[in-house]
Amino acid sequence: MAKIHDIDIDDYLKDCVTLEPTAISEEYARVAADLAYWNEQYARAYKKFLQAKLNRERVEARTHLELKEKLKASSDDSKRKGPTVDDLKAAVSSNPEVMAAQEAEVLAEAEKVSLYGAVDAVRAKRDMVTQLGAQFRIEMQNDPVLREQSLGHRRAREG
Repeated sequence: MAKIHDIDIDDYLKDCVTLEPTAISEEYARVAADLAYWNEQYARAYKKFLQAKLNRERVEARTHLELKEKLKASSDDSKRKGPTVDDLKAAVSSNPEVMAAQEAEVLAEAEKVSLYGAVDAVRAKRDMVTQLGAQFRIEMQNDPVLREQSLGHRRAREG
């Protein structure tokens, strides 16, 4: 498992998305930092994915041109027409360098999707914390003991 400064990433993510309902204030204060961290991780993964995609496209284009010339030269020797589109596609897709670039792109996309899920989970936690806070405020307004305490605090500040 990957680590950040001796902390397991999966454990850290679990800690980021776990909600402690008895500590809403602490959760509310923490959620913005968690969201910023996971957004940054997602942005890095997205950049890595785009770079892998660009690299795959470049490798495919270069390989396509090289193989087209090579197949054309070999067809000139045998007095037949140049390579067909299907011949060229097959040659490009079976090229080891192209396959390696495709694999790198797939892995980068999988990491990007995984981190998007982490960001989405932290956003869901943020929404839950906000909702719980609102619910607790409503419950506190309807509690006569808390209402008296609040009124006493208000009078002490004013008096």
